[in-house]
Amino acid sequence: KNFNTRMDLSIIKGDNISFRTKDLNKYLTCTLCGGYYKDPVTIKECLHTFCKSCIYMFLAKKNNCPTCDISLLPRPFEMIKDDHLLDGLLHKIFPDVYEEERRREEEFNKQLDLCEDSNDDDDEDDSDSENGNDEKMEVDSVNEEDVKMDTENNIQFKLEYDDINSEGKELGLKSLEKKYIFTSSNVPVRLVKKFIIKILELPDKIETLSMIDVLYKDEVLGNEHTIEYILRAREFDHTKIAIFTYRHNPLAT
Repeated sequence: KNFNTRMDLSIIKGDNISFRTKDLNKYLTCTLCGGYYKDPVTIKECLHTFCKSCIYMFLAKKNNCPTCDISLLPRPFEMIKDDHLLDGLLHKIFPDVYEEERRREEEFNKQLDLCEDSNDDDDEDDSDSENGNDEKMEVDSVNEEDVKMDTENNIQFKLEYDDINSEGKELGLKSLEKKYIFTSSNVPVRLVKKFIIKILELPDKIETLSMIDVLYKDEVLGNEHTIEYILRAREFDHTKIAIFTYRHNPLAT
């Protein structure tokens, strides 16, 4: 109480305010993970705040606020908004922490830089450089227990291997160790193919992207179709997780 009173008086006087960061810990930590907020989001209905990944994992199993238990039905993920003000405040209070985190994310993304692949000799991919599209598929592969849910610009989907013929095994195609993919909803199918090739370390065996099919509900997908377009065109329910499959193209020579 004395701390708050002193702060109020300082604000009224226009004085500079000094405080210990531990005095703010309870306002800056997520009740689900106990750490400082990472990409904080706030529930519109009750204004309780959590890390983005924490609340998505929670809402994958329940439909209420973890703090006050208010119902977020019928569309819980539409009840969440990014808290940019709080995110900016955290970066100012703990610049070193977030700079280190940013550096680690950059290193992770460089390892998955699918546009540096050696598989750009696919005829359908030649249009990328002509159109100036130097895209990257920034991916977070997770286990099932760490599943996230969709946001406005990102999407979670499951990527399963469809073992339909022996040619796929001969090329080295197999199931991914981590099948749940969290990435931009604007990623096209061709980058999903490049991701598969890179993760399974197959650049020497997969000469062109046409050797791999990516399917949704047994329908072979075009290379330039984005994940968002595919799911919207099929009226996908975003409270669920989409399942895509990949296989060796039986028509590939």
